[in-house]
Amino acid sequence: MKYKRAAIRYAKALMQLSIEKHCLQSTYKDMLLLDSVCKENKEFRLLLSSPIINSKKKLEILTQIFDSEISNLTKSYISIITNKKREALIPEISLSFLKQYKTHSNIQEATIITSTKISQKTREKAEKYIEGLGVKKVELIEVVNESIIGGAIIRIDDKQLDLSIANEISELRKNFNKNTYSQK
Repeated sequence: MKYKRAAIRYAKALMQLSIEKHCLQSTYKDMLLLDSVCKENKEFRLLLSSPIINSKKKLEILTQIFDSEISNLTKSYISIITNKKREALIPEISLSFLKQYKTHSNIQEATIITSTKISQKTREKAEKYIEGLGVKKVELIEVVNESIIGGAIIRIDDKQLDLSIANEISELRKNFNKNTYSQK
């Protein structure tokens, strides 16, 4: 992520342009697609950062891949970035755009870790709890981790609420290891 600041600036410019053109939702969907392709396909990321393949050829490949999938604004934006020989930034730009979009739309991303898949009722309770913290909308990411035995761990940004049974057992173990017995 050596070009992080440049990617943030490019993403911010795309965000402002999308707002001006009233196509923020379609640009968001395009960036979701670009982000997923970049995350799932190592060869695609290598293509974008390859110094051997010239920018014109990369633009042709990008056009063939995404021509019918993305909006005209995003196509134009990718064309500009490629012509400026900044196509290696596309994975970082898409990720940065998604973060900026969520901030702009007041969407809070949260992770809930449980030992089994949660029910819809539990999911709704977790979302209501997080919305109670002053957020309009919650994007809940579910992770199943059997090592926590039971309960749940909720992570929001850099905060964590650990209500797992594994944590409770660990706390009990710490308390038992403290020798509170005193001789008289």
